[in-house]
Amino acid sequence: MKIGVIGLGKLGSVLAEVLAEHNEVVGVDKDDDFSVLKDCEVVFNVVNTPSKENGNFDDSILFESTSWAVSHLKKCKVYVVVCTVMPGTCRNLKIILPDCKVCYNPEFIRLNSIKKDMKNPDFVLIGEEDKESGEIIEKIYRQFVNNFALGKIKRMSWESAELAKITLNSYITMKITFANILGQIAKKIGADATQILDAIGQDYRIGTSYFKHGGAYGGPCFPRDNIAFSNVAGDIKNYALLTDEINKIVAAEGYFSDEERYMNIL
Repeated sequence: MKIGVIGLGKLGSVLAEVLAEHNEVVGVDKDDDFSVLKDCEVVFNVVNTPSKENGNFDDSILFESTSWAVSHLKKCKVYVVVCTVMPGTCRNLKIILPDCKVCYNPEFIRLNSIKKDMKNPDFVLIGEEDKESGEIIEKIYRQFVNNFALGKIKRMSWESAELAKITLNSYITMKITFANILGQIAKKIGADATQILDAIGQDYRIGTSYFKHGGAYGGPCFPRDNIAFSNVAGDIKNYALLTDEINKIVAAEGYFSDEERYMNIL
C-alpha cells in the first residue's frame, strides 16, 4: 500500500519510518510539493495543533495542510487525523474531504520513546467514519503492533475518539494530583507517602503508573489536554479545573527534589 504522511516533525517522521517497514511511504511538509500524495491510498496528517489562549487546540494548520492536499487525493481511501484535536474537528474536516473517508487515530506516546510506543501501544484508538475505513486503518496497525495490542484496537465514532484522547491525559493528571495531595497530608502527620502509594497502587483498580508524589505535572501534553478537557465540559462540573489549580500550588511551593521535578512530565 502507498501511504502519505503530512507533517514530518518528531512524531510524523517516526510514524513514516514505522509505516515504511511494510509499505511504500512518502512524506510532505509545509515547504514541499503536496503532489507526491497523488497515488496514496491512505494519508496520515500529523501536523502541530498548538493551544490557543483559551486552552482549545488550534486546528488551523490541520485545515490549511488539508486544503493543500485535497486536490491530490484522487486515490485516497482514508484520510487519517493523528494530531490532538477538539471534539467535532473530524466532522468539520469532512466538509472539505467529501470524496475521502476520514478517521481519527491519535498516538499515545512518551517523550524519548516514540518509536517503541508506536510499535508497543497499550491500545490503538480509531475514530472511524464507517466500518470500512476503520478496517483499513486496523489492517495497517496489524502490520507492526505486537500481539498484546492487537486485541486492544478500540474503534468508535469521531467524537468518542476525540474525547477519549484528551480524557486519558486528563485522568492521569488527576492521579498525579491525588498523589501530591496525599504527599502533603502524609508530611503533615509524619507518614510516608511513598510507602502508602506503593501499597495502594498494588490494587489492580489503581496501579502504580504515574502514582508518585512530589513533582507537579508538566510537559507539552498533560497541562494542555487537561485544560482542553475542562473546556469541552463547559458548565458541567468536573475535576479538571481543580486538578490544574492544585498543580499550580504544588509547582509554586517547590517542595519536590530535583529527581522528582521531572517525574510527571508528558
